[in-house]
Amino acid sequence: MNQRLTVLALSAVLTWGLYAVARGQSGSAAGTAVAAVDFNRVLKECEQQAAMLADNSKRSLELNQENTARTQEVQRLQAEMDPLQPGSEAWQAKARTVQQKRLELEVWGKMAQQDNQLTRARQLAELYTAINGAAEAIAAEQGYDLLVMKEPLPNLQSVNVQRLEAIIQTRKIIYAGPNADITDAVLQRVNTAYAGR
Repeated sequence: MNQRLTVLALSAVLTWGLYAVARGQSGSAAGTAVAAVDFNRVLKECEQQAAMLADNSKRSLELNQENTARTQEVQRLQAEMDPLQPGSEAWQAKARTVQQKRLELEVWGKMAQQDNQLTRARQLAELYTAINGAAEAIAAEQGYDLLVMKEPLPNLQSVNVQRLEAIIQTRKIIYAGPNADITDAVLQRVNTAYAGR
């Protein structure tokens, strides 16, 4: 009799255990919904990036023109020294002016470069924030719990071994099916938000 009770008790425990495992696997806890965004594609194709690149190109052209004008002024002042007697008062005064203009050109160049880099960093930060915000909003609207960055696989035959090793070590996603890819929706949302500014 004791042996029968022990077998029944063990059967009950085993049945309960199998039920608990099956219940846990069958969905009492919902799975995590995951989506992927090709961030680099959104970055390359969005209108805000095109406007940013155009602005940077225009600013670079203006800085080059200013640099040319300042350099030409230094050269003109230098040429004005040639007919003067070296060491004379007029020559020394002109030499001081040339030296001052050269220093101004150097300082201006460094400040312009630093200002340009800060502007580009601010623009890129704004764009990154906009893409991130759009991706988060779409993921929330569509019920995704996790959003990961998808990246295209480069042509592995055309990279050296060091680059290949870096790709293998840093690659985050192996595959994202079309139903999990929300890149087009993110790109459209970013462009719509930028157009409405």
